[in-house]
Amino acid sequence: GMGTCCSTEAESRPLTVASAPHPTSSKQETRTDEPLTSEAMKEAKKMKKDVAAAVQVQKIFRGFKDRHVYRRKVLRAAFEELEKKEECELQLCSADVGKLTEMYMRFEEKNQPLVRRLPSFVEESRQSMDAKTSFTPTRSWLASFMDTAATGCKDAQGNEVPIPKEHRLAMQDLDDLLRNTQKVLELLPNVVGINFEDPTKLIIVGDLHGQVQDLLHILNTHGLPTKERWFLFNGDFVDRGKNSCEVCVILFALKLLFPSFVFLNRGNHEVDGMNVRYGFHDEVTTKYNQTFHARFNNLFAALPLVHIINHEVMVVHGGICLEAGVTIEDIQELDRFTMNPKWGSVIDDLLWSDPGGPNHAGAVQNHRGSGCIFGEDILDEFFEDNAPLSLIIRSHECIGEGFASMFHDKLLTVFSASNYCGNTDNEGAVIEMTADLTYQVHRHYVMGPIKDTTFSNRYCTLSATVAAKLILRIAANRLLLLDYYRTCAREARGGLSDAKPGESKVQMKRWVDRHRETTRSIKQMYRKNQHQHEQRKRHKSIPG
Repeated sequence: GMGTCCSTEAESRPLTVASAPHPTSSKQETRTDEPLTSEAMKEAKKMKKDVAAAVQVQKIFRGFKDRHVYRRKVLRAAFEELEKKEECELQLCSADVGKLTEMYMRFEEKNQPLVRRLPSFVEESRQSMDAKTSFTPTRSWLASFMDTAATGCKDAQGNEVPIPKEHRLAMQDLDDLLRNTQKVLELLPNVVGINFEDPTKLIIVGDLHGQVQDLLHILNTHGLPTKERWFLFNGDFVDRGKNSCEVCVILFALKLLFPSFVFLNRGNHEVDGMNVRYGFHDEVTTKYNQTFHARFNNLFAALPLVHIINHEVMVVHGGICLEAGVTIEDIQELDRFTMNPKWGSVIDDLLWSDPGGPNHAGAVQNHRGSGCIFGEDILDEFFEDNAPLSLIIRSHECIGEGFASMFHDKLLTVFSASNYCGNTDNEGAVIEMTADLTYQVHRHYVMGPIKDTTFSNRYCTLSATVAAKLILRIAANRLLLLDYYRTCAREARGGLSDAKPGESKVQMKRWVDRHRETTRSIKQMYRKNQHQHEQRKRHKSIPG
């Protein structure tokens, strides 16, 4: 009843032509040397041409598909790099934003608002909250809320849209839900142990990023939590998507209803300095008010950092630390209750770090601006310091297939938001793990009208998004780029081709001349079209 849409790409198979039996394959067949008739020869030639044409069409289609698959991979990699650059730039000022938010929360706790007069709708909502009874979620309420969210979170084309006002949780109920969930989370340690036996299975869910359709699909496919089916949500519940509030409401309700079967990890977007800029702040203030954004982040600060499955598998949002020798005991002793973890701290590394490529060695500063990029050697050292750990499951990165295994299956990445941001065309996935630590990957694609979208249009959508991001970056840095181009032209270096250094000035002059000719021809065409348009207008104005 949730209208999910899963997609699978059909495998292309080679074209086979049935061959005629060999004349000597049967004793009963007799060899005849009679010449073929003209009609038989024509038929044979026609069949040969048809087979050759079919093979050629198959080659063209395979080449077309392979080119588009490769282009999508390149575009997705470019999209991820641009995202990391944006995050790195935002990290420079997130600390100041976090200090202001924490200052606001301290004033709120002392009933001394930062401004003299709060907006009236905040005051009225507080008065109404105090006057009514406390809200406690029930299973029937959760089922009803999920049904209404499933029908209200998408348009006629299947794209996700903000859930309408009549389907949202009321302000008083949301306030009670946040307060009760925070009380439960504050009692948990930094590192939570998850120990279970057969037949219980653990479903590990990666980034959701406000895409409630993916969350509903996962719960509809695997069912609600039970004694035999537990869930671990590995951070990044908010930002990017249009229904982060509803994703949090469902997750927090599940935690209150099934506290022993549902586990929540903190992600790098459960930080005030991030979600104030990537959509969650705007969504909360639009659907509710500014006060609730601060309350959400106050709750996020209480989320655990790490979960350990059966003493051998570590589940963390980002990765391991840049600092050597960090143990699980060290993580357990940290003070995690901060809206904005300090840059370069252990908490910052746990939320932001990424694995390097297969040949990467050591640990270096991450391009995102926080955390580190670590290699397999650093991972092995971490396992030596924290025996008996032998596997890390993380999220944090958009994977085209929703799941990736690295470092000889010692590190797994799972990402559950399909068609991330509405244009990356990636699959989502979850990991189903048994008590003996064997796992199965379940992939899905529920975001967007995939069945009605052509292969090339899916590529073009991602291409347009990457182009738009590049244009914004070029426009934002145009003065630096122009200054760099002038320096290259003055020093006779930086040509656009493989020309010798002495030919750079000549190439630059040719490029300028071509640019001027193109501009002149465009102006001439514009004037000609304008002249023809005026003539048509005058002709229409003449009576008769």
